[in-house]
Amino acid sequence: MDTKMQCLHCSQEFTDQLQLAAHYRGHEAIQRRRQPTRIYGLQYVKNKNDPGQAAVQMAPSVEDQQQPAVTPTKPAATLSSASAPVENAAQSDARQRVTAISHVMTQENSLLMFRRFSELNIRNLLVMQKELARLDGRVKEAIRSGDDTEPLEFQISEKLHKYNKTLLALSQLQKFSAPEDHFVKSLRDWADDSNLLSTPECDFLADVADVRDDLLALNPNTERKAWVYRTVEALVWRFVARKPNGGKAVQFPHGGVLYTYDDDMVAAMVRLILTLVTSVMLIIPIIILYFVKGGPNPLIIVTICTLAVAVTIAMTTDCKNHEILMAAAAYGAVMIVYLEK
Repeated sequence: MDTKMQCLHCSQEFTDQLQLAAHYRGHEAIQRRRQPTRIYGLQYVKNKNDPGQAAVQMAPSVEDQQQPAVTPTKPAATLSSASAPVENAAQSDARQRVTAISHVMTQENSLLMFRRFSELNIRNLLVMQKELARLDGRVKEAIRSGDDTEPLEFQISEKLHKYNKTLLALSQLQKFSAPEDHFVKSLRDWADDSNLLSTPECDFLADVADVRDDLLALNPNTERKAWVYRTVEALVWRFVARKPNGGKAVQFPHGGVLYTYDDDMVAAMVRLILTLVTSVMLIIPIIILYFVKGGPNPLIIVTICTLAVAVTIAMTTDCKNHEILMAAAAYGAVMIVYLEK
């Protein structure tokens, strides 16, 4: 009976290894067209069944299928090797877990998140700083007493180079932003479905404040999505995910599905909604002011509408404070000009 081979990306099954390899090359071509520094849309749909019933397993890759099976030719010869099968099994399970996690994280750049270990890095720098300060005091004392400082200087040079390198590395780590909660939740949901959330390999996904605040995303230059974008995306992502441009759906053995897709359509819908809201907030006050004349009422309407515009911009975009003030001032100026006419 023919052995069925399943694609890791779309779960399509093949009976011919050459067909599977050609299918993988198609996925690789799509992946090369994707911009490596851009965050695409991502949604993970959890398995509705009991996740504990499914063991974590990975479909064999093309390279693995080409490797011949290795059969041991000699039995264990010593009593000390009696525990070797248990240790080997534990190591094999750990490798399998790491392989499963890395496979998921490579599906989309937004899932590339790791701990920065800020406290450990700072503690390490403090220890190195203390040691350098001690050596600095010894050198100064040797200079005052006229002793040879060359051995100390060589020691300081080595430690100072290591200290500076560590200090620069930490400064680079601090430039990375934290991952968005949406992506952390997606990866955590997958780990929960895979029954891996409580394993050491997934400790960085623990829902603990110290761990959560210690995460960094390897995409520091990408724009974070505002809540209005997330709201629209939650409503239309299933339709967008059907678009073939750069998107894919990965079906996992436990039943969960990871969807990644080009979010151009979501971004276009968000721009359309914001444009309509802005137009409405500009046109409606003008219509109201046409019927309300004289007294303080027009000024009250202009004030309320200007505040509403400022709040809307602040809540629906990532504009900075001075940009919000400039937009509100421009809006208020337009209303005042209309009142004068």
